[in-house]
Amino acid sequence: MDYIAHRQVRQKVERLLPTDNVVYLSDAVEEKRYAEIRNFVETELTEQDQRIFRMRFDEKMTYKEIAEELDVTEKTVYKHLHQAITKLQEHFNGQDNE
Repeated sequence: MDYIAHRQVRQKVERLLPTDNVVYLSDAVEEKRYAEIRNFVETELTEQDQRIFRMRFDEKMTYKEIAEELDVTEKTVYKHLHQAITKLQEHFNGQDNE
């Protein structure tokens, strides 16, 4: 993945996982956090959640495009994204409080 696409995905994920205190992190810290998120996605989400999460954020596909590609409803796409984002929020927001 090229750096620009990598950074855009990271920024989208960070917007989905807001923190109470806005802190401007160095690129190295941001990259570490992004790597942690990617690792979590790859190891903790179901295959379908992973697939839909990547299609939405890496490939920038719309809910409709994902639904058509996977032959599922848009509601199913929403459900899987919601599950993935909820798991990410629970894991990473919980870490911030430790």
